[in-house]
Order: sequence, then C-alpha cells, then structure tokens
Amino acid sequence: MTQARRGKLSAMQKTELWSRWKAGQSLHEIGRALGKDHVVIHFLLARRGGIAPTARRRSGRTLTLAEREDISRGLLYGGTTSESDSRPKKPPHSCVPILWAAYSCSRNPTCR
Repeated sequence: MTQARRGKLSAMQKTELWSRWKAGQSLHEIGRALGKDHVVIHFLLARRGGIAPTARRRSGRTLTLAEREDISRGLLYGGTTSESDSRPKKPPHSCVPILWAAYSCSRNPTCR
C-alpha cells in the first residue's frame, strides 16, 4: 500500500489562498481551486488564526550584502575599521559579526 504524499503549497498558492479567504470564498471553493481538501485549507487558515501573514522585510539598520562585502574585503586585505570614508554610516553593532569573521580569517593562514 502506497502512502499519499503530503504536498505543500507553493508561495503563489499561499498568496492565492489568503486572497481567496479575504474575498470571502468558502473552504470548499478554495480547496477546489488549489486542488486540496477543505480540511487542509481549514488547517492552514486555523494555524494563523485566519489572519494573513505580513510580508517580511529587513530592518533599515541592517547592512546590505554589498556593504558587508566591502567591509570584509577591506579588513581581509589589511584595512582597518577606522577607515570609514567609503563605508556606510551604520551602527557599530551591525558590523560585529563581519569584524569577528575577518579577525578569525586573519589569524588562520589557510583562510585566505
């Protein structure tokens, strides 16, 4: 006897699920549109209390990928943290993981 595979919803299907729920469609209608049983739709909606999750976004205080690359490359090739002319003005605590990684790499000759 083969066991039925539990298929998860893709991001597009989840968006459609929440838009249909907000539009007032029934669990049966949403289930038919997504190819899932109404019980599965009920479970997914109940898990969030029927309230759609908000879109995720990064904090404005975090460094971007390009900023992190600039800092790590500068430290790797002999730069110092006081050379902040070309670096963005971010709070120092957001640089700590990068500084620690660069310090660790400078102590290990095989890292370069």
